[in-house]
Amino acid sequence: MIKKEKSGLTLVEVIMTIGILTIVLLAVSQAVLMFYRSNNYVVDQAVTINNARKGMEALSRDIREATYGDDGSFPVSAIGQQSFTFFSDIDGDIGIERVRYFVNGADGTLRRGIIDAAGLPLSYNPASEIVTIIAGDVRNIALATTTFRYYNEAGAEIVNFSNVTEVAHVRLNLIINVNPQTAPNDFMLRSSATIRNLKTNL
Repeated sequence: MIKKEKSGLTLVEVIMTIGILTIVLLAVSQAVLMFYRSNNYVVDQAVTINNARKGMEALSRDIREATYGDDGSFPVSAIGQQSFTFFSDIDGDIGIERVRYFVNGADGTLRRGIIDAAGLPLSYNPASEIVTIIAGDVRNIALATTTFRYYNEAGAEIVNFSNVTEVAHVRLNLIINVNPQTAPNDFMLRSSATIRNLKTNL
């Protein structure tokens, strides 16, 4: 009589195979998840930087077009390390708006506040300010970094913030990072603008 050899796997071999496959699948799935998380962060950072860049372009354009307010106010109203208030026609209408750009440390945003002149005589009521977010994930206040620097016509930096009538040029620094605990590092955007409509520039 001829004996046939039994083919197949024993129960122990099946359990070992399932265990090894499970470990391999877990490792692959973790690698894929890590890739997607990393890729998602890079995309978020790129979108945030692009939005901040557009905000900086708008801010620079508004500063260049700063002019005297509808109430006769000087083009620059107030200056500070994290805020800049001036008058500009930002929407192309017949009126001049009071514009305030500022960094909000509570939520890390660059914001723009706009006040239209109203009443007789024309005046700017701070209670009617409309504030919008220009850029998110701003780290300037968290890193104690100055956002706005001001210079006079000779190029000397203005450190006394009560000298608003001397401001002729503004430099902007904005630090962006979606997740400071993860690489890549902080991204700095820089821009500058010269006020064109000062009587000394006419």
